[in-house]
Amino acid sequence: MSAEPSPSAEPIRIQASENWQLALSELVTDPQALMTLLKLDPREKPVGLAAQEAFPLRVPRPFVARMQAGNWQDPLLRQVWPAVEEAQAYPGLVGDPLREQTFTRAPGLLQKYHGRVLLTVAPHCAIHCRYCFRRHFDYAANSPSRDAWQHSLEFVRADESIHEVILSGG
Repeated sequence: MSAEPSPSAEPIRIQASENWQLALSELVTDPQALMTLLKLDPREKPVGLAAQEAFPLRVPRPFVARMQAGNWQDPLLRQVWPAVEEAQAYPGLVGDPLREQTFTRAPGLLQKYHGRVLLTVAPHCAIHCRYCFRRHFDYAANSPSRDAWQHSLEFVRADESIHEVILSGG
């Protein structure tokens, strides 16, 4: 089968909401539903069940609308598809390549570099990219409550060496 789409292949049309809250409420999370939307043959590329279990499919419909129907090689689809290969072990690869657990200063506050902190402001992303280096990050333990936010902000305020706060949405 050719990796190139046929000349007649067109992007699918899905009603895309301009409202981000609505878009988040209508995420595609089921691989079978994504295959149906994109008119993909499930026999050509099976769902990586272990990958789906470890890091579930999560993709906004406006992103799906940019994918090409019938094309398993579409780069946007490949970015989100839970592939069988993800469950394979590879020598030298680790779940926390940035060692972020060791740099947690307070719930949701990471400091890996002098003068700079990262504050997680949401416990999840709108899309799950398969290459995500934070896919194993413990967002449940790093989703600040109102009190924890106060603690994190006090930590930043008290450390005069911090000159940059990066807000992360997941």
